[in-house]
Amino acid sequence: DIPSSIGNLQFLMKLFLDNNLFKGSFPQEIGSLSILEVLAMSDNIFLQSKIRS
Repeated sequence: DIPSSIGNLQFLMKLFLDNNLFKGSFPQEIGSLSILEVLAMSDNIFLQSKIRS
C-alpha cells in the first residue's frame, strides 16, 4: 500500500510508481501535492477512484 503520509511531500514534482503491482485504493492525500507534475502508475491494480485536488 501507498501510505497516506505521501501527501506530506509538498515539494514532490515527479512520482514514478510503475510496475509495482500495488493493489487497492490510491490515497486521497495525493491530491494535496500541488506542484506534482508527473504521476506514473501504469501496471498496478488500483481500484478506480477519483483523486481530489
